[in-house]
Amino acid sequence: MFIMPTGCALTRTEFVKRLREVISSFGINSSLYSGHSLRIGAASTVAKAGLPIYLI
Repeated sequence: MFIMPTGCALTRTEFVKRLREVISSFGINSSLYSGHSLRIGAASTVAKAGLPIYLI
């Protein structure tokens, strides 16, 4: 969980907004990415590292 400076939890909407801002700052089309993109990337990474599928 990510915490805002106010101490409140970062909402999904705010997380995706900030994620896209960072992606855009690199000159990448941010509309191609979402919060789910991170989940997919992590699953792919641990699968390539040999983690059993039933744990992913």
